[in-house]
Amino acid sequence: MMIVTFALFNTIIVYGAEWSDAGRENRPLYEETVSYYADFNIDSNGNAEIKGNLKLLGSSAADKVSAVVKITNTTTGKVVYNKTITMTYSKETKRYKLNEKCQLTSKGKYCLNITYKCYDGSRLLESIQVPAKLKSYS
Repeated sequence: MMIVTFALFNTIIVYGAEWSDAGRENRPLYEETVSYYADFNIDSNGNAEIKGNLKLLGSSAADKVSAVVKITNTTTGKVVYNKTITMTYSKETKRYKLNEKCQLTSKGKYCLNITYKCYDGSRLLESIQVPAKLKSYS
């Protein structure tokens, strides 16, 4: 009787998580995605380069992946780049790739926000918000 009472009052909720050595962070497991990556760099001339990729599970029903890319000047709050990009699939790496460039016109600190979206036709299967990246253009 004591074991049954203990079991009823001690409910444990478990969440799946994935350990990433590269980012040293815990991420939730996703339904369609195995892994994703995003990077953001600004050179001394104000050329911003956005790179990323996303690998789907072998069992994924997704047939299209897009990235919503937004760059904001954190000093002024002005959005300087906001675009939805359909990512291209690479048969060699079996990943969807993102490679964009943008010319920044003023110096300051910039924040990159990317949301990857996986679709089956027009139906959204999964949406992944990448942690924001900050870079300076000085």
